[in-house]
Amino acid sequence: MVNKKAVEEVGFFNPDLGTAEDREFLIRLIRKGSFVYSAAPITQYRWHDDNATQKKHAKRNMENGLHALKLILDNRALHLSPGEKTACNDEVNRAANEYFYICSNDGWRGYCSGFYFVKTRLGVGAAIKALSTKHIVRSLMQAFSVQ
Repeated sequence: MVNKKAVEEVGFFNPDLGTAEDREFLIRLIRKGSFVYSAAPITQYRWHDDNATQKKHAKRNMENGLHALKLILDNRALHLSPGEKTACNDEVNRAANEYFYICSNDGWRGYCSGFYFVKTRLGVGAAIKALSTKHIVRSLMQAFSVQ
C-alpha cells in the first residue's frame, strides 16, 4: 500500500528502465517518508518460461539495473548523504563487475560491447574499476571455444 499523494510527488515508474523501474521508483519513494515491513505474504508470484527475471534476460536486466543506479546517483532531489553515495557507487562497481561476467559468456566481442555500455552510461572510470582479469580471460576462452 502506498500513499497516492507521495507517488504523485515523486513521479511514477520510469518506463526507460524496463526491469529496474521498481528499484529506482522505490528509492525516490523511500525518501518521502517511512515504511512498515510486514513478513506476511500479500501477493503471489507466477513463474513461467518468459518471466522478465529469467536467466536468458540477465544481460538486459543488468543493463537496466546499472541505468537505474546511475539515475539514483544523479538525482539531486534525493539528497543522498556521502555515505549513501559511497554505498551506491559500491553497488555500481559490484553490478558492473557482475555485468562484465555475463558479457564474458558472449566472447570477446560481447565483453567489449559490455565495456562500451558501462563506459557510455557510467563513465570510463567506472568501467575500468569493474574490469576483471578473470572475466577478460573467460571472454577470450569463449571466443576461441576453449572450455
